[in-house]
Order: sequence, then structure tokens, then C-alpha cells
Amino acid sequence: MLNLRKAETQSIEIAGEGESKYRFTFARFSAPERQRHISREEVAKRYTAEMMNVSMDSMYEMFNRHVNGIAIKREEQATFDLMMAALAWARIVSALVSIERYDEQWYPETIPSEWETPEGFLNNFESFREVFELDNVVITLNRSLCGLRNPDEAEKKRDGENTASSETASANSPSQSTTTKSQRTRSKKSQKT
Repeated sequence: MLNLRKAETQSIEIAGEGESKYRFTFARFSAPERQRHISREEVAKRYTAEMMNVSMDSMYEMFNRHVNGIAIKREEQATFDLMMAALAWARIVSALVSIERYDEQWYPETIPSEWETPEGFLNNFESFREVFELDNVVITLNRSLCGLRNPDEAEKKRDGENTASSETASANSPSQSTTTKSQRTRSKKSQKT
């Protein structure tokens, strides 16, 4: 049976250079967007393996250690961070509906064509922290598709709060100490304005 539920969207604002700020609006994955997301995840994995000169098997091993609460080795941290950011790219770009820039009012921006690659997307952000902020919104909208379950009412009452935000943050974010990338320019688009 077709699921004809109303499409859900959610927006987040992120500060740009100077006083500019951007609003990103994301939608819940439709079936075609979910398929694009899966394809982009494969691109993200290959990109990380090529950039960090590691095998896919070693990347899967790192990810499995992270999921099982085993610390990532110090020499693997940069690879793990890039892998998580590239996987975030796959979700973000697949769910992205619009970008707006604030300049006394909100103006629509075109989604940059270079964002079709993980490298083109990640080079537009000063740190992975911003990427993970966007990714958390996408994960919240697509919890079941991202492998996270919704806590039931008994869990919410027992914990005294909604546990969704902590699950989301820990599911995709690397350690806080490693989310700053080397200095890169923000967006070519913002330099033109």
C-alpha cells in the first residue's frame, strides 16, 4: 500500500562569514530520495578510501568499533572523521530542499553544483561540526530510515526526557575534539556576494 502521508520538512540556520546566515530546509526522504541517498553513501565511502588511502574493509572495521563503543585509534581518527562527514554529505544532499541567505530578509540561493561530490560539499564548511549540525536535522526527519528507532512513551517517562536528541548526536558525530578541519575558505558563493 502506498504511504501518502504529508511530506515533512525542517529548517536550520547556520552562521556564515561576517554577519550573513543561511537557512537550510530538509525534507523527509521519499522513495527516490532514499535510493539517491544509498547511492551517495557508496560514493562517500569510495571518496574517503581514496582520500585517506585506506581499504574499505578497514573503514568498515573502524565504523563497527565506533558503533560497539570501542575507541578509534588515534592514527585512524582523521579517516573516521572524514568518513562520517562524507556519509553526512550523502544524507544532507539527498534531503536538501532549499537554501536561503539572510540579508535584511531571506533570499533563496541556488544549491551549488559542486555539492554533488563529497569534496565539493565539505570544502564549503570551515569545520565538520557545521556539517553534523545539518546532518542531525536530516536524521531527525528520517529516523527510521537512518537506523534509529523512536523511543516509546515508557522510555521517555523513565528517562525523564526525550532521548531522541542524544541518540541522534551519538549516532553520527565523531568526538568533539576532532571536528575542526584545516583552514579552508567557506563557500565560493559567499565570496561572490
